[in-house]
Amino acid sequence: MGVAVRRGVLARELARRGWTLADLAKAAGLSGATVSSARAGRRVSPHTLRLIAQALTTAPILDGVDDLLDDVEAGARVAPATAVNPWLSVPSASTRRRRPG
Repeated sequence: MGVAVRRGVLARELARRGWTLADLAKAAGLSGATVSSARAGRRVSPHTLRLIAQALTTAPILDGVDDLLDDVEAGARVAPATAVNPWLSVPSASTRRRRPG
């Protein structure tokens, strides 16, 4: 079972660093296809998510870029740092699979 990366959050974090998917793949030691899948919202392993998060924490955020990014354009809602893990996409109750009783 994998986890889905919140696409808008990943797009915003890449933009904040001036990175492409290829830059992230290289920094995380992952294939471009794996990073592209994560960006598309497909499920990835917890290990892959950790590698992506670690790579992003090593890259500096460009000065002044937050003022230039539009949350709606990036498709992300900016969550406070104290929020539950903003990298994860948690399925709503209506989209969760139900196991036969």
